[in-house]
Amino acid sequence: MPEIEGGDEKALEQARKEGEVIIKRKDGSSFSIKPIQKEESPLDLKGVELSLSADEIVEIVREMREK
Repeated sequence: MPEIEGGDEKALEQARKEGEVIIKRKDGSSFSIKPIQKEESPLDLKGVELSLSADEIVEIVREMREK
């Protein structure tokens, strides 16, 4: 794990890129900084409320494929 000196933003950015950084103080104590992973996927999309039934959607898709 990389060790860095100075700069909170630098430490956070490096932790984001590397997965973890170790910060050592002058008194010899060490700290580990790791980014917290989001629990949702970046591919998750919010649903859209439609007033269409599944059968209507299938019918529309079939019509589109025929074109």
